[in-house]
Amino acid sequence: GSNAIVIENYILNKYEKSIEGYKPTAYFDYKEPGSCFVERETNFWIFEMPILGANYILSCLPPGEKVLTNNGLKNIEDVIQIDMLVNENGQYVNIINRQEHLVINEDTFEIQLDNTYRTTTFTKEHPILVSQNTKLKRPYDIITKTEGKRYWDFDFNYIKANNLKINDWVKVPNMYKKETNININDKWEFDIKDNVRKDFIINSPIDNKDFWWFVGLWLGDGWITKSELKYSYVISVCFNKQEYYYLEKCKSVIEMLFKRTPSITECDSTYNITFNSKELYYFLLKNFGQYSYGKKISEWVKFIPAQYKKELIKGYFDSDGCWVKTIKNKKINSKISFVSINLELLESIQDILFSIGIISSLNKLRDESEHIICGRIYDCKKCYNLCLANFDSLKLIELLNDKEDIKLNKFKVSDFQNINKRIISSCHMSNDEEFIYFKIKNIIQSKFTGIVYNFECDTHTFMCHHLTT
Repeated sequence: GSNAIVIENYILNKYEKSIEGYKPTAYFDYKEPGSCFVERETNFWIFEMPILGANYILSCLPPGEKVLTNNGLKNIEDVIQIDMLVNENGQYVNIINRQEHLVINEDTFEIQLDNTYRTTTFTKEHPILVSQNTKLKRPYDIITKTEGKRYWDFDFNYIKANNLKINDWVKVPNMYKKETNININDKWEFDIKDNVRKDFIINSPIDNKDFWWFVGLWLGDGWITKSELKYSYVISVCFNKQEYYYLEKCKSVIEMLFKRTPSITECDSTYNITFNSKELYYFLLKNFGQYSYGKKISEWVKFIPAQYKKELIKGYFDSDGCWVKTIKNKKINSKISFVSINLELLESIQDILFSIGIISSLNKLRDESEHIICGRIYDCKKCYNLCLANFDSLKLIELLNDKEDIKLNKFKVSDFQNINKRIISSCHMSNDEEFIYFKIKNIIQSKFTGIVYNFECDTHTFMCHHLTT
């Protein structure tokens, strides 16, 4: 159990040494392993005689491994008592305590899943929710003599990390599919006493779909700058000259929602649109970060109504996405992708896509390298690619459903020939889209010496990134 270290000392203190070894005293009932559990009034059950001098330890995670909390993914060593964890059903649960202890030359297992880039490492005893030896089946109707839709015959159990195998399946809740009961307008927090002219105050724009399109656009190609000396809190977005439609739409949204008249400057191949708002500056900074490598999507945003999520995805697609035709097996297919140096931002976009029923795959596109751009040498960071297969690319275009959007209507959907099948050989969702299934792609065993961590929480299960434990 989670108090194993304390219990170990307590048990050894309460045992009496004899020729036969350690025997339980009146404080305990001793049961042989495998016997049935029955209710007793004793303090503890003992299912196995403790071994004198043995080190009874918890299954744990090394530092740097990510745990899902109500504040997003956090390094396990940074999680504190007031954080809440996510259990196997996607519910937030309280932390009762956090344990940490030293291991020396401990076996660890790094788990990599299909469709996701981030891996998670566990000590050998740590239990993971998996289905092993899973069979792919297809129902057959003996009356109509027809075959039904294929499905995997899952049997999920908690299995120790050292017993996992490649091609085992894991199951996680599609937790952002549900909407919370919070009033999202309350997130538009700003102290009007903080030197803001009354005629500059913005009424909350959060309950407007165009606002979320703007946020998605800004996440892709926007930035913020501040100059307190000039009392300047500037929001900027960059546009390709060939996509003037988005510039005009953005200008209209700024004027309507933020009551500002933006400035437009022309560069060699782009237009920049800028305007000033202290309220919006701090809202973006708090909830969406800044800089290409520091942008984020706060957890509460992943629970906004589906109509707003679609607009956020559309804005991000309009600024930083692409839709291309691909030819495979002489068939025309589609492919939507997003490229960024910001892994956590793409992971959040993937979470939102899952929540609206869209499956995607996140991979490394290239490592750090030097590139020559416009005659100058630049050190380019590691880059990631979030990609949608043909079925989900077409499904997303259908969901976004904007006949005016030039990128969305770049191709005719009727041109594509393979539009009716979703591959279930790796990542897919349950029929009700309440759970997401990932196949284990790789397992790397190694040794670790240092401090490891674990939790006791209300329901005794918690989430890492795409792993239930």
